[in-house]
Amino acid sequence: MDNNNLNINQINNKFKGKSEITFDELKLFFQNSNPEIKQSAIKTRISRLINKGTISRIGRGKYILGREKMFTPQIDNKIKTIANKIKKEYPDLQFCIWHTSWISQFMVHQPTIHYTIIEPESDFDQRTLYSETIFRYLQTNYKNVFHKPDRETIQNYVSEHNDSIIVLPLVSEAPTQNITNITTVTIEKMIVDIFCDENIFAAQQGNEKATIFIEAFNKYTVNTSKLLRYAARRTKRKELENYLKSLQINS
Repeated sequence: MDNNNLNINQINNKFKGKSEITFDELKLFFQNSNPEIKQSAIKTRISRLINKGTISRIGRGKYILGREKMFTPQIDNKIKTIANKIKKEYPDLQFCIWHTSWISQFMVHQPTIHYTIIEPESDFDQRTLYSETIFRYLQTNYKNVFHKPDRETIQNYVSEHNDSIIVLPLVSEAPTQNITNITTVTIEKMIVDIFCDENIFAAQQGNEKATIFIEAFNKYTVNTSKLLRYAARRTKRKELENYLKSLQINS
C-alpha cells in the first residue's frame, strides 16, 4: 500500500491542529474517498499510518498526528543506588521508584524541596504491605525516610528536609515503565498521582496543577485510556474526567 492510498497529505491537512482524532473520524475520512471500503481495510490503513509515524495511538480509538512523544525521565545515580540496594535485598519484589524533581519541567513556580518516592507492590492474598518492609529496611540505610506520611507529617518533617524518601504502597495495575532495568513512572501515573494525593503533592496543587496537566499533554503523548484506567483504580475517574474537561483537554 503506497502513500497515495493512505492519503497521508490529506490526513495531515484534514486533522492539523486537532488535539485528538477518533477512529470514527478516520473511518469517515476513508469512506468519503471510498464508500465501499471495509472495516478491516480501514484498520489496516490506520496500522500503516501508525507504523509510518503519521499518527500515534493515545488510547482506545484515539489518535494524534505525528509520532509518539515519550516521557522518559533521567535515572540519576541516587535513584539507581537505592533501587539496586532494594533489588539486592529483595530480589523478587516489584516496586516503582521516581523523583518529584521530574515534575518541575511542567511547573511555573519551582519547589525548593524534592523527594524520592518508592512504591513496593502489595500481596493482597497474604494481606502483606511490602511498603512497611521496605520502609524499615531503608531506615537502616538512609535518614529522613517516611511511610505513608499524612498532611501533618509532611508539613512538619518531610518539608523540612530536601531529598527525603517517601514509601507508599503501589496501587495495583499502576502504569509504569522500565528504564535501564528500573521500574519507574509513566506520564499517566505521575499526573494521576498528583491529582489524587493533595498531601504528598501539596506544591503541585491549585493553578500549578492545571499548568502541569496542560504542559504534560503539550510536551508528551498521554494515553488517555491508560490515564483514566489508573484513575479508576484510585477511585477518581469521574473527577479526573471532569477536571480534564474543565481544562479543555479531551479525554
